[in-house]
Amino acid sequence: MKIHKKHKIKELSLTERRQIENEVVFRKANEQIQNELIKIEKMAKEEDL
Repeated sequence: MKIHKKHKIKELSLTERRQIENEVVFRKANEQIQNELIKIEKMAKEEDL
């Protein structure tokens, strides 16, 4: 006897999809800013030496 389970996949609304896309964009931007700040801090430390 086979039992089939139906999985309901919730369709994301356009608003939800855009919110997720925006969050991804902001996370990437924040990561790039962090990396730039680390580079600047390293350069500043090298100048102090």
